[in-house]
Amino acid sequence: MRNQLFLTVFISFLVGSFFGLCIGYLGFEQKPAHLMVSRKCSGQKVGKESVAYLMKILRRGNFLWSEEASKKLAALGDKAIPALCEGAQHWSLQFRNRVFWTFQRLKSSKAIPCLRQLLKHQNPLSRSSAIEALWRMGPKARVVLPELLAMTKESNSSVLSSAVRAVGRLGNEQDAKKLLKRIQQFLHHKDKFVRIAAKSALVRLKKKAKGIK
Repeated sequence: MRNQLFLTVFISFLVGSFFGLCIGYLGFEQKPAHLMVSRKCSGQKVGKESVAYLMKILRRGNFLWSEEASKKLAALGDKAIPALCEGAQHWSLQFRNRVFWTFQRLKSSKAIPCLRQLLKHQNPLSRSSAIEALWRMGPKARVVLPELLAMTKESNSSVLSSAVRAVGRLGNEQDAKKLLKRIQQFLHHKDKFVRIAAKSALVRLKKKAKGIK
């Protein structure tokens, strides 16, 4: 009886320890991520070493660690752009997604040339992410509107829906009427998300055509 009780307690201890290790590894405790990333990159002067460290965390860290690294990189502004551009070409889709999410937070016009090149990326999800990062910059990304209009001819629905949404966001009062005709054709697209993007874009363009901001 004692042996059975001891065995039960011992197994419970092992199971508890295992789950404790798993929770620690997955990063459910957020405090260490804040502390470690902040300690390494504290101070106003941030050099290449700190950017490289943040990129390493962005690539290898769990969700909470990578989120902290992404926020820190975005806070660095233009200093982080070269490393992010390089990271956007990495073989890992997960890492590229984290890089694009950081670009969206960054919203720097100096990132436009890099994102413009990434519109030609061989992976459609990366092209779609580059489009989203661009339209989130607002009017300063209007310089890529011709490329985005060309991308409304894409067959990939993820890229197409992102391009349609971006046209609605970046179109202005002067070209709204012309863009309305271009976007209306997607209301009957076979893909649900393309149709949703078209409806959203048309609402925005109609307001702009009427001079409503």
